[in-house]
Amino acid sequence: MMMTNMMGAMSKAEFEKMLQGHRATRYQIRGTRKKGKNLAFLKVAARLPGQTKAQAGELLFVRENGEWKLVPPQFQRPGSAGPGR
Repeated sequence: MMMTNMMGAMSKAEFEKMLQGHRATRYQIRGTRKKGKNLAFLKVAARLPGQTKAQAGELLFVRENGEWKLVPPQFQRPGSAGPGR
């Protein structure tokens, strides 16, 4: 829902620019780890065009009603479940 609202507010030119950047970016899954029954992390590296070194990060997932759902970064508490914890 949030992504739909953000994308709906973009102009066609902004949307095309975002799409081009996404298509040119190379993603690589580096690993996964679970924390308890209902939290999991997906470690991902992304290399943008023109970069020599990939940027790495973790995506937080939570199990809700038997399904894994991505927690958007803006809804994660700082320092609560970041890398290495």
